[in-house]
Amino acid sequence: YERLILEAFPQVYKVKCLNHTYYEPGEGTVEGCGGTTDACSGGIYRELAPGHVTIVAIPSLEKQNLRDPLKPFTSLGVLEEIKAFLEARRSCFAQLHVKNPQFEEVRVRFSLRLHDGFDETFYPNLLKQAITRFLSPWAFAGGGMPSFGGTIYRSVLITFVEEQPYVDYVTDFQLFHD
Repeated sequence: YERLILEAFPQVYKVKCLNHTYYEPGEGTVEGCGGTTDACSGGIYRELAPGHVTIVAIPSLEKQNLRDPLKPFTSLGVLEEIKAFLEARRSCFAQLHVKNPQFEEVRVRFSLRLHDGFDETFYPNLLKQAITRFLSPWAFAGGGMPSFGGTIYRSVLITFVEEQPYVDYVTDFQLFHD
């Protein structure tokens, strides 16, 4: 499925096929939604669903003006085209679902001491931007591309923050998974 989609849909950057997986919309969830509104939240992935195949597509970010570059979603029209394309090629024993990815948000909270001579209002804002760029490089020019999976380690974030030239030290570092 992944290779077929990438060959037929140049506007798709990456595809993940999740075997035996079904996305079960929660109450008030919009089917196929990207998860950017309250009506889209609440669904869960069932990973023990024999016969179900869920396709997750990430759009190509080149030449696109995304509504939220931190969460690149494939348009619902393209998702429907992918589903129609695959329906003609799937086994009669497979139930096909084509979805946008679920992005996991993280927040950090910490106390910070800047080196002497650095502005206490400008540099914390600069650091917020640097952390956002570090965690989601695809949202910025010259950055990378989104990938499936991945892990964020608190120690890596602490090291990143402490390596900024204006940061003296960091204390009380907390990482939250929303």
